[in-house]
Amino acid sequence: MVMQARFGISQHGGSGKTQLMLRYAWVDRCKYPGGIYLIEADNPTRLQQSFHELAESLGVGDHIKANTTSRTIGNIIVQALMDVAGDWLLCVDNADDGDVLELLADSYLQPSRQVKGGHVIVTSRSGDAKHWADLGVQTPLILGMLPLSDAAVCLFRCATGKWRDGSAEIIQEISQMPDEEIDALFALVGPEEG
Repeated sequence: MVMQARFGISQHGGSGKTQLMLRYAWVDRCKYPGGIYLIEADNPTRLQQSFHELAESLGVGDHIKANTTSRTIGNIIVQALMDVAGDWLLCVDNADDGDVLELLADSYLQPSRQVKGGHVIVTSRSGDAKHWADLGVQTPLILGMLPLSDAAVCLFRCATGKWRDGSAEIIQEISQMPDEEIDALFALVGPEEG
């Protein structure tokens, strides 16, 4: 068993934080026979719901009552994770909200807790070093920006599942798509800022 290691991935929305975390989990899944667990941290309510779901999947859901505090839930889950046979990976996605980061640091993933047997990866838009320190992450990985042509290739691949090597091929492919598919593709990008 290894001591818990905490990693952070930071950058603005849409930069690939979640994809990088999930790719790592998939590629290195054999390193985590104890399981890979996803916590959705979009807002405090979803964070709490995800930790309740994790407690259920770890078989300790019956230990959590309606009035159980987040800190107690965190303690129950940490103990359950330490009892898991084999190393585990806890993936916390979209911990952007200040309230979410505070809940994670103060209740669920207190940095002072020494948890044996697993790793934690947190994705967040937060560039605030204090948020990361509060979570026990020394230095998060900060993703760089893709050049526009590479971003177009990446978006096209994610949206269509088709592989194209360059933006010229993508433009040609898009020009042959039905209007509904083009609208759906550009809906993924969001409104144009200007």
